Amino acid sequence: MWIFLLLLNTASAAMLEELLYRKRRRHWRVEGLQLGVVVPGHAKLDLLSKQAHHEDIVLLGGSNFSELPNVVHTLRGKSLTDGYDWLYDNGYDILCNLDPDVLVKPNWLSESVNLVQMYPDSIISAFNSKNLDCVNETFATHYFKSCGTGIHYCFTRNTYIEIRPVLKEDGNALEEHMRSIGLFFVSTKPSLIQHVGFDADFAPDYILSEAEIDLIRHIPQLDVLWN
Repeated sequence: MWIFLLLLNTASAAMLEELLYRKRRRHWRVEGLQLGVVVPGHAKLDLLSKQAHHEDIVLLGGSNFSELPNVVHTLRGKSLTDGYDWLYDNGYDILCNLDPDVLVKPNWLSESVNLVQMYPDSIISAFNSKNLDCVNETFATHYFKSCGTGIHYCFTRNTYIEIRPVLKEDGNALEEHMRSIGLFFVSTKPSLIQHVGFDADFAPDYILSEAEIDLIRHIPQLDVLWN
């Protein structure tokens, strides 16, 4: 698997980025899959650069997270769908996104990939929203849900082509589309991602470690997550 993070930003010269991209992409080959993660830059908080991430990062333009390591490529002034398009056009097998104002467990991406391989026609998320009303079925390691959030998704390139026309619309359009074709959103159980943005949709079953609490303790708006 080749693992890449894409972040909306305006950084480094294109030639240098391309050289880094070609150099680093060789290091992430597992089972012959290519996986990319689009990270938008709209959030007020950047927690990704403060956590241990080993993924190669591609900056897409629009944000300023200068502390992120492993930057290998930049595309400027692009939307989330443009990021997916870039991954698709460059032959990626699994396309994901991840908001930057999140805490993640070490296995958030590997478990997402496991579920993608189990349910290749569905939309996968390692974030389990506090909205539990849309849970259709509960399994030992995951849920089937009739709703999802844009904080984190993973899906195959074939699924992307299926859902691309509705991705630019609101979340209801995507949910309606999934219902119309008889498919569920699949989320991990428990959540492996916690959204900690201001006024955030949060995961009630995410267990904060002491290190994670220390990371966000200085933000009073977030004390609801551990108090």
